[in-house]
Amino acid sequence: MTAIPAINNNLKGLPEKARGYLVIEIISEQDQSLLNHSEVPDGLEIIWLINALPDTTKTFSKAIIQLPWLNGEPTIWVAAELEEVLRVRHHFTTMPRIKKVICISVVTGNTE
Repeated sequence: MTAIPAINNNLKGLPEKARGYLVIEIISEQDQSLLNHSEVPDGLEIIWLINALPDTTKTFSKAIIQLPWLNGEPTIWVAAELEEVLRVRHHFTTMPRIKKVICISVVTGNTE
């Protein structure tokens, strides 16, 4: 999974007391081994979405939208296919007290 190295890099900058959700969509369970679990603060709940057909089955945005909102002013980092990013970003505009949202869209599937 191409996003996991970026996730690993972002985890290094999190404070030890960070709390929230780490939602990662992967194609197979084997991809879980790519995450540097030692960098994940204890307060982050890892949610693995196994999706063998990410180009046709959209699970990422649905999973994020269903998560309970935590108290505080979150900084949110999202990297996903454009359609998923737009859904999640729209959802965040309805939520209170967001400090910062960073959205990165990526092209997936056949681009020919």
